[in-house]
Amino acid sequence: MTFYMTAPLFALIAMGYLAVRLKFITKDANVGLGRFALYFGVPAIIFKALSQSDFTNVLNSHFILAYAGGGLMSFIFIFFISKYLTKATLTESGLNAFGSALPNSIIIGAPLLIQIYGSLPSGAFTMALLVENILIFPLALILMDLGIHKDSSSSIISSLKTILTGLPKNQFLMAIVLGLCVSAFQIPIPDVLGKIIDLMGQAAPAVSLFFIGGTLVGSTLNGRLGTISLVACGKLMLHPLLVAFIITLLPEMDMQLRVSAIVFASCPMLTIYPIVASKYALAQEATSTLLLTTIASFLTLTISLWLVL
Repeated sequence: MTFYMTAPLFALIAMGYLAVRLKFITKDANVGLGRFALYFGVPAIIFKALSQSDFTNVLNSHFILAYAGGGLMSFIFIFFISKYLTKATLTESGLNAFGSALPNSIIIGAPLLIQIYGSLPSGAFTMALLVENILIFPLALILMDLGIHKDSSSSIISSLKTILTGLPKNQFLMAIVLGLCVSAFQIPIPDVLGKIIDLMGQAAPAVSLFFIGGTLVGSTLNGRLGTISLVACGKLMLHPLLVAFIITLLPEMDMQLRVSAIVFASCPMLTIYPIVASKYALAQEATSTLLLTTIASFLTLTISLWLVL
């Protein structure tokens, strides 16, 4: 049963790969598909889900504790393994930790949950995005920047400024804020605008997965296999196991929230992982890690769903 939930998603990823590999779609056109999904389609899904939800039931402290706790523990564990056992630099260790703790909840997690429940669990998705964008991502950027700057204090200040000034420009956080405002103040949405949002949201999952496949064209497993395997195992095994473990320690949580937390944690890292790594001249190994983790996630996500559903 779980195979039939994950197979369509990875079939779309394979189709995207083949379309770009066989040059039915150029790489530039594939970038355009990704931009549509990230700047229009996915924000439309977020806005619609939240605007139609009960404002008072969006946040759940147990979900946040499990998801943030599991992410932080995975981040810290992989960071220390990288820094003190494999003797990687501070920047490399921060990048490895980032890859192990920041899942692709938007492009893979959301479509998978839509497959399971028929619609996106708005509360879980909102909380996951808040944890990822306000906690894990800034922590990773600060550590990576510290590794390339001798003056630690100025590096931290510079990183914090970049993060804070970027928050208002984050389309996902803006969609969260707007959706919550519409829900809280019961603002009516005109029918025409509602239909536009629906159409963009319906297109987003397929386009997003197609885009991921296209981005993998040209990727090869180059780099240190030990590091690549460490990050892949951290992301696909350690992160979801830690989230699931914390959930067992907490009071009973709604089944949908439990499944959502584990599904998000089981996803491979963000598609922009190599782009972030390129700032620190580490893109080649990051691309290889993304390739291996994305392919392996078909198996690990299927197993995760089989265990939790």
